[in-house]
Amino acid sequence: MKNNEREEFFLLYYNQVKAYAYAITREWHAAEDIASETFCKFMSLKIDESKSVRYWLLKVARNLIYNEKRRAKRLVPIKECGLAAPDGGQIEKIIADESYAALYKALGLLDARLREIVTLFYFEDMSIADIGELTGNSEANVKVMLFRGRQKLKKFLEE
Repeated sequence: MKNNEREEFFLLYYNQVKAYAYAITREWHAAEDIASETFCKFMSLKIDESKSVRYWLLKVARNLIYNEKRRAKRLVPIKECGLAAPDGGQIEKIIADESYAALYKALGLLDARLREIVTLFYFEDMSIADIGELTGNSEANVKVMLFRGRQKLKKFLEE
């Protein structure tokens, strides 16, 4: 794959990878780090051409997120210093929009596994088969998790 093609993929998928990482981590800085590291790997490694580039990027991002979570469990937390979070850019503006605020707030109330499945299906437009392969779940389990996620979202939004 040529560098020009990789740059085009970067422009096309960077925000999607960052949004996916944010949906799981719920931290802007972590999402940016994950997206950047994902594209560093993408620029330096060969990828399996049998899968789509988007799928490969999301799989790498997912692995990086869960590797970081495992590493963070071993660290001792530092007290928060009280600094204000910087502007998150375009994604934060969308979330701030009132029409999406309730939905994103409800998504934040879901547990991490359900939030990931719902995000991949509705925001990343992935098929149930691809989600199952990406997350290591069966298609039937993904369908059940989607159903439960929708039910919980409905409950949260009605309240």
